[in-house]
Amino acid sequence: MSKGFEASSKATATLDERYGKPAQFTPSGDGAIAPARIEVFLAVRDATAPSRAAIAGTFSKFPSREEAEALDKKPMLEKLLTGMGIARVGMSLPTAIADFFKLRDEAMLANDMGMGEYSYIYMLAFQSWLGHSPDDGPLSEKHQGGAMRPGVQERIQGDLVAMLENQAASLPPDAPQAWRDRLAAEIAAMKEDRSRILWQDGLPETIARSLEPYRERLEASYVPSTHPFELARNRKTGSLSYTAD
Repeated sequence: MSKGFEASSKATATLDERYGKPAQFTPSGDGAIAPARIEVFLAVRDATAPSRAAIAGTFSKFPSREEAEALDKKPMLEKLLTGMGIARVGMSLPTAIADFFKLRDEAMLANDMGMGEYSYIYMLAFQSWLGHSPDDGPLSEKHQGGAMRPGVQERIQGDLVAMLENQAASLPPDAPQAWRDRLAAEIAAMKEDRSRILWQDGLPETIARSLEPYRERLEASYVPSTHPFELARNRKTGSLSYTAD
């Protein structure tokens, strides 16, 4: 497990050195996403598909509240044996998550994409455009709740605001005033509501046109169970201690 987290933390550092921190990413002035960049994004999704499936499969083995209550009424030996099986599944989860972080970060490096650009396309495609819930998570299908960790969500929201500010600052002098105003309004709305989905009131047409040809492939790559881990950044905090933020 530690090998996976160690490799991921090194890849994260390399990503930051090569492309800058996520908040430093600047979307194109008019919002359009080049087809080549969406293809790169999908290549990273393809590379991480097996690890997403492994994480989702692990979570599917945990009992729901109803199943746990039913188990509690079983004979002691049956409860003990089932509990040991659940514990073994739980112990395998950190390794699966470590493998996911490692594959994702190394795939981004191999495909020449930084975490900022990856996060920007992820949030636009899956939440702003396809409408997947920010509350998706390993517990949202079989259990109650299961949203992204508050600290991770707060960091991503801050990154998105910074990206929009970078975008606004990069506009050429002849950029339409209507677009300048729309960007400024979205930045203000994102700052006012820290839980707001990017472009919640309507995705700009230039962005929607960029994504439309890839609808099926993007939808096929989304797994609700892994949403809370998708954009988390792994970093080392001790000799054998790691955290995701």
